[in-house]
Amino acid sequence: MTPTPTGAILVIGASLNAERVVHLVRQLHDPPTILGLIAVDRSVDRIGQSLAELPVLDYLEGLSRFRSEVVGAIPAGVEPAEQETIIAALTETGISPLSVVHPTAWIGEDVSLSAGAVVDANASVDVGVRVGRGTVIGVGSIVGASGRIGDYAEVGAGVVIGPEVRVGERVSLGLGSRVANGVLIGPDSVVAPGSLVVEDVPSASIMAGNPAKSVDRTRHPEVDTA
Repeated sequence: MTPTPTGAILVIGASLNAERVVHLVRQLHDPPTILGLIAVDRSVDRIGQSLAELPVLDYLEGLSRFRSEVVGAIPAGVEPAEQETIIAALTETGISPLSVVHPTAWIGEDVSLSAGAVVDANASVDVGVRVGRGTVIGVGSIVGASGRIGDYAEVGAGVVIGPEVRVGERVSLGLGSRVANGVLIGPDSVVAPGSLVVEDVPSASIMAGNPAKSVDRTRHPEVDTA
């Protein structure tokens, strides 16, 4: 189980997803003090505003000035690429990315949560699972035993992942989707909400349906030559 940090922390993000993370932290037993929020998206002027009764303190570029004031920060990006950007910025500035687990989540034996991972309310992560950096396990999701969830993955609310599934980096599993036992989902793939994945998915694929079929393909530098 991830220990509750002692000391002030930051939440990196200034969106509704950041508000969700703030709410999660406030549910912890003896929750840490949240110093404020750090905005990632500069297209919206949020500095000086508040979210969840917390101030938006700065943009990501100004993160280093808080290094001496906090013990770490929780990434709250809105999608996998943003989570990766946040973790990189935290690493560069020497601020520890913190993982956090909602008190109603169930974490099995021998589960590994990497830095910056978030496990939300009523989620279940079975024995022997490895969860990557900055990965989000959504509300009510189930991750079967001995699975591997790669860095910066997004497991939406109500997703069911069977045992021994391998999910690559930056994969997004949509709301209520399901993944059959032992399936491999390649990096940078997207599974549409409500889909059922029953066979391996190549990297940078977009899958939808029951059973899920490829409907399009995202671009990936290791796959595409342009």
